[in-house]
Amino acid sequence: NQNAVGGVVGVFHVQGVAWNFKTNENEVLLNNGESPKRLVSAVKPYDVENLRQTNNEGSFVSFRHRTGDIEVLHTGQDETDVALDHGEWEILTIVPIERISLDYAGSSVSWAPVGLSDMLNSGGALLSSDGLERVPTESIPILLSDAPTLITRASMTSRGPGKFVSYC
Repeated sequence: NQNAVGGVVGVFHVQGVAWNFKTNENEVLLNNGESPKRLVSAVKPYDVENLRQTNNEGSFVSFRHRTGDIEVLHTGQDETDVALDHGEWEILTIVPIERISLDYAGSSVSWAPVGLSDMLNSGGALLSSDGLERVPTESIPILLSDAPTLITRASMTSRGPGKFVSYC
């Protein structure tokens, strides 16, 4: 699934389940009395079609909905392992990381807007991201005498309120 800024990948462990037409419920099929074994799946940024098509050669951030963990993946081919017991699931929001160079010592600022953490498709809450930009200090209403002449600003538009997650 793709969003305005990134995409989402769902991982579900439903092996060994069949529909029971008598009870109208899912039923776990036991293998010699044992539930299905733990599942480990590898997810990478290029599993999201629109991220693969952009030819982004940079890094990505992965946000796990259930655990709230954030992980940096350095290329579109880097994998993160998702381990699930039977019946468990995880949804990962994956967003490219934008970098902007600063004026001194080769330093930079990184930014990736993930979305609203309380939504299953957290990135779906983002309507747009204008990314990072360097703006003159005088355009920002601050009164610091030792402020640099330029600051870095990130902006994005969200569908509604909630807990916003970003990488910076």
